[in-house]
Amino acid sequence: MNNPRNFTLPLIGGALLLLTGSCGILLSIALAFDVGKPSGAGGKPLEVSTVLFALFLGLIFAVPGALIVRSTRARQRREHQEAVERRVLQVAATQNYRITATDVAMQTDLSLGEAQNYLEQLARKGEIGAEVGENGVMVYNLRSQ
Repeated sequence: MNNPRNFTLPLIGGALLLLTGSCGILLSIALAFDVGKPSGAGGKPLEVSTVLFALFLGLIFAVPGALIVRSTRARQRREHQEAVERRVLQVAATQNYRITATDVAMQTDLSLGEAQNYLEQLARKGEIGAEVGENGVMVYNLRSQ
């Protein structure tokens, strides 16, 4: 699994682009209130094209920044999910492919609730079997159905 620090640079870069673009958008909104008013002592009035240019520049930075942040976060979630899946399979292999949420929680960094939710989700999708064990605890079977 990738080290979490591998996501730092794209997240920071995307956030900086998003912040820069947001500032440009806010500037264009502020400038919109001064359209037609003289700028400074005897200056010519602010034109709509200046406001549109500032808005355009803001969007040029904000949109890619937002896309970078969004795709990086999606990649983080996907890689975390894959790591959880690998770890659950490792745990299952040591338990003859019959596990409980407690087994998963004890041998991974998942909480008991997270392990239970993860296994229930897989059972609902039909990817693993689920049955009530002898002691009333849900037992999940990872052997092929």
